[in-house]
Amino acid sequence: MGNLDRYDRVRSVPANAKRTIGAGRLKGFTDINPMWRIKKLTEEYGEVGVGWYTKIDQTWVDEGANGEKTANIIISLYTVTDGKTSAPITGIGGSYLVSKEKNGLYTDDECWKKAYTDALSVACKEIGIGADVYYEKDASKYSALPENDPERNARQPAPPVGKKPPESGKERQKSKFALVNELIKDSNITMDTITDWIIEASGKNIRINDFNDKQFAWLIKKIREELESDE
Repeated sequence: MGNLDRYDRVRSVPANAKRTIGAGRLKGFTDINPMWRIKKLTEEYGEVGVGWYTKIDQTWVDEGANGEKTANIIISLYTVTDGKTSAPITGIGGSYLVSKEKNGLYTDDECWKKAYTDALSVACKEIGIGADVYYEKDASKYSALPENDPERNARQPAPPVGKKPPESGKERQKSKFALVNELIKDSNITMDTITDWIIEASGKNIRINDFNDKQFAWLIKKIREELESDE
């Protein structure tokens, strides 16, 4: 079997398993029915627990602004082919445990299920399941992040307040991403949303660090407008 044989079998998503998001920050993007992913895993590898299975590696709660909290999870997906079990395929997901709404704070008792579903979708994406949906605009949840360790750099601090961002070289590139990360870290703005805006600003999916000054100024303005609308 060629390296892309299975990928080509699982990449296409049928119309009845897709839903166009009609509102919110991801308006116009496509949501995939989570049961379709489970069906594809079962078609390709066999019954859950036999041909494929998952393991929850870590769960934690992050404190956000205004009393909000997120439930976060890391899972490993394992698949079995010809009696051999794969190395772990990592998926990271999250969902709001406590979110701020018009009438106050809302606690979602379904948040861990949603976080798990999100993590499984990330793991499935790594093996090509539903790839055509994600590749349509060459975008993904993490594609706006730098290439050298996106998870680590997503947590790097912004430049000190009052300090002018460096004007050249790698330091300037880091400051662009750090500033964006600092602006959105305690908000409802996700990296999916940032990716949408990157595509809107540049016509394609590029790294934040590759934005020119005009594009970057537009992105910062867009973020601040969104933050103000959430207040």
